Amino acid sequence: MNRIFGAFCRFLHEFPCCLSLTIHPCWLGRVDTTGLDGMQTNREAIRGDSPYMDTHREFEPNLQLIRPNGPKPPLFWIHGDESDDYLPNYLGLDQPLAIFKHQGRHGEPAVQTRVETIAAHYLSQLRIVQEEEPYFLGGYSFGGTVAFEMAQQLQAKGEKVALLFIIDSLSPGTDLKHPSPEEIASSENQPAILRFRNAFFPLKAYETAKSIALEVRNKLEDRSVRVTKTFKGMLIETYLAMGKRLPFPLRNQYILKIYYEAIARYVAKPYAGHAIYIKSSERSPYHALRWSRLMQGGMEVYEVPACNHMDIIKENYGALWAAKLRICLMQSQEQTHAQLLGSTNENSRVSPSAR
Repeated sequence: MNRIFGAFCRFLHEFPCCLSLTIHPCWLGRVDTTGLDGMQTNREAIRGDSPYMDTHREFEPNLQLIRPNGPKPPLFWIHGDESDDYLPNYLGLDQPLAIFKHQGRHGEPAVQTRVETIAAHYLSQLRIVQEEEPYFLGGYSFGGTVAFEMAQQLQAKGEKVALLFIIDSLSPGTDLKHPSPEEIASSENQPAILRFRNAFFPLKAYETAKSIALEVRNKLEDRSVRVTKTFKGMLIETYLAMGKRLPFPLRNQYILKIYYEAIARYVAKPYAGHAIYIKSSERSPYHALRWSRLMQGGMEVYEVPACNHMDIIKENYGALWAAKLRICLMQSQEQTHAQLLGSTNENSRVSPSAR
């Protein structure tokens, strides 16, 4: 068994290119890219003076404070992958930002494997940074689903969630089979989908060329991807059985498998609030429809043109939804501030005898 394991290891390190990697390098973390021993470095990098953030206490390594300074409540950004690097530039210098990184990003087994437990685990870290409402949450892909469940758990405890911003997340409980366009079109209460204008390229020409290229690529790669996925699955099981950390080329498939299974098991409850949903042009509107039915306070849907799920997080597309995110943050913060002032003024008008 050890000989087989050794052969697998040599194969991984000598021939990584044949594994068709699609992992984001930033999954390894901003400061600590070697393991959990770098937390001291991370703590030294997050000192700040935001009145909403307690940055002088230790927290677990999923949570990293990218921009701890500022007078505003922080945005908690979940599994933003590439956007973790550029998002601070679009939110403004006075907007604190805290990000949650993936479990298992250092090759260790994931401890939490359900949406509910992952959300609770992240909330335990969030509260170390920010103890009082209001909360501003957002996330990409599976991170958007976790943000939704975090908002649910906060609301269940009577705490205010001022913003929920979801990017291209699969609808809860979804397998990967979608209804036909005719079935979707006949569904009731469909949300209006607003399309961002993209100044980077002519949309029609780009979409046509990209569609053709994707079709050709998918036909060429489909068989090899299936074989590679099966082989990588065998390697993952071998590493886990032997108590070894997964090497970098295997982590993407391991983490995604956990996420797909978690989404399939997740039974989402109606959310007593409002949300923003950003979808890629290639994401079926079926997901926006299902999400909208959960949002009792309504849901705005925006589409980023000429992109797929992997593209939408890249900066040339991210610039579109990041601008919308900044506007939503500002509006939510102003609304929350006005409500706080109104409550304070109402209390000041109460007579001493009434008190």
